[in-house]
Amino acid sequence: MAKDDQQLTPWQAAHQASQGTSSKGNRRRRKAQFKKRSRNSRKTTNTQFFSAIQRQNLKIGWPFVVCLLLLIGILTYLVLPISSVNNVIVRGNRYTSSASIRKSSQAMNQKTVVVLSQTKQIANRVTKDDSRIQSTAAKVTGLQQLTLTVKEYPVIGYLYKDGGYQQILQSGTILNSKVLNPKDGYPVLKKFKKASILKRIIKQYRKIGPTIRANINSISSSPTYTNPDRIYIQMSDGNQVYADIDSFGTKMAYYPSITSKLKTKSVIDMEVGAYSYPISQKGKQNNTKASK
Repeated sequence: MAKDDQQLTPWQAAHQASQGTSSKGNRRRRKAQFKKRSRNSRKTTNTQFFSAIQRQNLKIGWPFVVCLLLLIGILTYLVLPISSVNNVIVRGNRYTSSASIRKSSQAMNQKTVVVLSQTKQIANRVTKDDSRIQSTAAKVTGLQQLTLTVKEYPVIGYLYKDGGYQQILQSGTILNSKVLNPKDGYPVLKKFKKASILKRIIKQYRKIGPTIRANINSISSSPTYTNPDRIYIQMSDGNQVYADIDSFGTKMAYYPSITSKLKTKSVIDMEVGAYSYPISQKGKQNNTKASK
C-alpha cells in the first residue's frame, strides 16, 4: 500500500482526497435531509392531531358561543331606549279621553318585553279605572308601540238632577258628571231621588227594545196612595203611559200593538193589565178615580 501510494502523482492524490471529502459531505447531507423529513413528519402529525382536537372542541362548544352572543345581544337591547314603549295608541273611545286611558295603562316607558307579558293585566286595569269602559283589548303592535282598543258602554238615557243631566250607561251606572242638554233620542228620568228606586227603573228600562226605547221622551215618578211605585212615561208620538216600576220593562213590549189600534192620542194604563182612553178624557178619568 505504501508503495502504491508513493507511485501516485500529486494530481491523483488531490483527486482521491477530494472524492473522500465529497463522500463524507454527501453522507452528512443525507443525514440532515433525513432529520429534516423526520421533523416535518412529526410536525405534520402534531398539526393534524391538534386540528382534530380544535374541530372537536368547536363542535362541542359552538352552542355555548351562540347562547353567549344572544345573551349579550339581549342585554344590550334592554339597556337601549329602543326597548321601551314610547307610544300608546287608543282606539274605540268616544266619551273617555285618550290621555286618561293611556295613564290607566301605565305602559309608557315600560320595557316592551314586560308589556308584552302583561297585556291582560293592562287591559283589566284600563277597564276597571273607568266606569264608561265595558272592555279593553291590549296588543303590542311594534317594537315601541302598544295599541289599546276599548269598547264603551252606550248611553241609554239621562237623569235630571239639580239643573243638569247625568248620563245613564247601559251597565246601569249613572255618571256624576253633568251635561246641560241631553241628546235627542234618549229618555230623561225625572223626580227619582232614591238610588234604590233608580236601580229598579234602570233594570226594567234595559229590557225595552231599542225601537220602543227611542220613542220614550221621559220617565217620571208619579206615585199614588194605592201605588207608590207608579211611573209616568211621556212618548214622543204624543201618547202617555202609566206603569209600575217592576213590570213596565216587560209590558212596554206590547206598546206597538196597542197603539196600532188607537185612533187618537191616548193614555195607556199598564199598571194592572192594559187599557187606554183618549187624552181628552184624562181629566174625567182622574176625577172618577178621585171620587171612588
